[in-house]
Amino acid sequence: MPTALRQPNADLTADSETAVSAPPQPVRRKTPRRGDRLEGLIRVGETSVGNGIFALRWLKAELILADIPGEIMDDYPEDPSYCMALPSGRLLEPTAPLRFLNHSCDPNCELFYWEDEETKQQEDRLWLQTIRPIAPGEQLLIDYCWPADAAIPCRCGAANCRGWIVDPDERHLIPDAPAGGS
Repeated sequence: MPTALRQPNADLTADSETAVSAPPQPVRRKTPRRGDRLEGLIRVGETSVGNGIFALRWLKAELILADIPGEIMDDYPEDPSYCMALPSGRLLEPTAPLRFLNHSCDPNCELFYWEDEETKQQEDRLWLQTIRPIAPGEQLLIDYCWPADAAIPCRCGAANCRGWIVDPDERHLIPDAPAGGS
């Protein structure tokens, strides 16, 4: 299912301490092994909706945690539960642990992609970034922003819950959309 994407405000990685303007061209960094980058930062644990990802230590706002690893596909698999839309229209089937990012109408993380400012070319990679500080033990959550035709009832429990896992701009397209969460 598609998720909301945006350009980052700053280029912060799990290893950096200072904000630097995003580069004008797609980033082509030598990325540490994914397991090493997230080791000591997150853990997978059980939630009321299945597995989830939890912070092991304080994570600062606008911290780029990792690029989302997984298989890039042209068509939806038989079970598209974890699929994420890429800028090219292709799909990413993420692998563990980041496949266990759960939804919230009040997320503390977001997905983004790099875009070349001159050519507007986008990389077929998604990155996970914190939106606000996250405390140890807190679940890392993103807003799935699914299209209205794929929306399902939401059980996130956030004070501003839309009642549906749906793009906020498409909520009005859901008949009998409940006011608030469940």
